[in-house]
Amino acid sequence: MQGLEKTAGSLKVALLDDTNDEGSSSLHRGGLTAFDLYKALRRPRWATRRARYVANIDRWTVLSLAASASESQAPALGEFIYRHLQWTTGTRLHTRIITEGIPLYALEFHLPFYALRRHRKTMRDLRTRRTGEPLRQSQDVTFLRTFFEKNDNSGYDIIYQAKNLSDHKVRLDPFTAGETTSHPALCEPREYFLQVLAVRLTNTKHEWEKLVLFIEEAIGTYMSDYWARLAQTESSSSKFHNWMKMTTALLRELINTIQEYVRELDLFFSKWVYYFCGFTHSTNVSDRAIVSLTTIDKVRDELERLSIKLHNFMDNLAKDISREVTLRLAHENNESTLSQQAAGRDLRVLTWITFLSLPIALAAALLSTSQGYIPITPSPWNLLMSILIVEVLVWIALDVLWGLRWSRTVAKWGWTQACRVIPVSRARGMEHEESNA
Repeated sequence: MQGLEKTAGSLKVALLDDTNDEGSSSLHRGGLTAFDLYKALRRPRWATRRARYVANIDRWTVLSLAASASESQAPALGEFIYRHLQWTTGTRLHTRIITEGIPLYALEFHLPFYALRRHRKTMRDLRTRRTGEPLRQSQDVTFLRTFFEKNDNSGYDIIYQAKNLSDHKVRLDPFTAGETTSHPALCEPREYFLQVLAVRLTNTKHEWEKLVLFIEEAIGTYMSDYWARLAQTESSSSKFHNWMKMTTALLRELINTIQEYVRELDLFFSKWVYYFCGFTHSTNVSDRAIVSLTTIDKVRDELERLSIKLHNFMDNLAKDISREVTLRLAHENNESTLSQQAAGRDLRVLTWITFLSLPIALAAALLSTSQGYIPITPSPWNLLMSILIVEVLVWIALDVLWGLRWSRTVAKWGWTQACRVIPVSRARGMEHEESNA
């Protein structure tokens, strides 16, 4: 407790609302620090109902709650704090009976979600685990819309794991985000629980809608810009693959979280809702419970719609991946074909130059030898004849190596010329015979 008093600080993190049966309420002079909360909870209790609201629970508030809890409250409180601090995907709705000591019925829900906020730098939760890792993580999702724009100074879009929304209303009920006053609260625990759950689910749904809308606009903007830049540089494809990998991982995590919401709400309506519907038929209970259940059901449908939308984003990205790979392969195949054609043309040119220059080089080498080695006297005429002879030998070698294509070509040309000459000769012979007649 000495450590709590010295190191908890002066930050006000809690509200304590005590209410008796006559409706008298006390908010203990507004917000409380962790140590003030401990002292208030240790005082003799005069109220019949007590509501404790703690924002961003840390080790000092946990210590305050645990040290002031009664033996009957300790099991339920311990499990509640454990589930709250443990980041689990999706919502958790629990209705359980504590059988140890005095029988208690505990109603609780946990709504972890991702909130989209604009900040100059990535947010970091000061609360840490034993490993030094922050209790709640945050991620910079600016890459969704500015992957090519590294000099964007408009700020960063950050999503971070949240457990509650900040409410700064003093006289309003913090559990319902200020939508109701704190005086009539807790008149019926089950009705109040449904009311708080409906309000918190609605606020969570709004956060999901903002996040999904941002992702939809960011993906649309990025994809339209990418296809315009596809043919510009090779680096565009590499950046696109990195962006696709990061976006797919983000979508997969969001889909798992929001699907857990839908599954838990389905379980709630299939199993636990009967406990809440049992008292709604009483004439002493207002219709607010039915309104809350209707709101929860609508939120469940909206969350399922958002889940389907995120799934469609992933499917479209998968199609874009295959499309991009196909276009890139086609582009590379075209480039490869063009380079092969260019190389073939260059090779043919070099081959022709070699074959044309080879006879001249061989003839010049033969005639440049010392007298007596070959029976040829160096002269321009002998050089020309040597070039012609070597040229004929080279073409004969080419004809043999290329499957006698040159011979067939020459033969075909000769046959065509012969076919043209023979009819002409016959026609001239007939004219000569007629003239003689």
